[in-house]
Amino acid sequence: PANNTSTQDVSPQVSSTCSTNILVNPSFENPVQTTLKTNNIYPSPYYGWATLNNSNINIIKVDGTAFAPGPDNAHGSGNQYLDIAGANDFPIQTFTITATSSFSFSAYFSNRVAQVQPGRYTPWTAKVDILDASNNVVASSSTKNFDLYTDPEAWFFVSGNAPFLPPGTYKWRVYVGDYGHMDDAYLCITPGIDAVNDDFSATTIVGSGS
Repeated sequence: PANNTSTQDVSPQVSSTCSTNILVNPSFENPVQTTLKTNNIYPSPYYGWATLNNSNINIIKVDGTAFAPGPDNAHGSGNQYLDIAGANDFPIQTFTITATSSFSFSAYFSNRVAQVQPGRYTPWTAKVDILDASNNVVASSSTKNFDLYTDPEAWFFVSGNAPFLPPGTYKWRVYVGDYGHMDDAYLCITPGIDAVNDDFSATTIVGSGS
């Protein structure tokens, strides 16, 4: 049925004092799509986002009426969300910090209805990682496992913390399965963790993907 999208938390860890999202286009609302409830496929990079393996990015626009392959509503106040076109891949953004800083990070995920392509569904696990310049994972979120029986109308929240990262360049990286969606990506500094946070400076490198 339409209009039955729900949200469920999976071990939420985001700081309540964290508010400013430094990711670019985190809810995929830019640009506004002109076609509704269908595929809008673009090459990577795309408006702040890149995919690690250069898979195409698919932006789904919904309006609360029935949409067979996935949620009838985007998460939050927008009406667009991300799908990876015909592949499993890692949407990423790169950010640079100039002082030791601590972060909260999160994203919302949903299932793609298996009945759309019966027999081809592959279970997958949603997770967000923070990687350093050498592509080592320095922090990871909680996880959410998706399978054939996961409610395709529910959005699931995963989150984590990255304490005391030294100055440098990092990646915000998330895994999205071929039968999955993502919305409302989040990364922000956690104030009050340490004194040097008062000198924090961060910039995102749009669509670098490297």
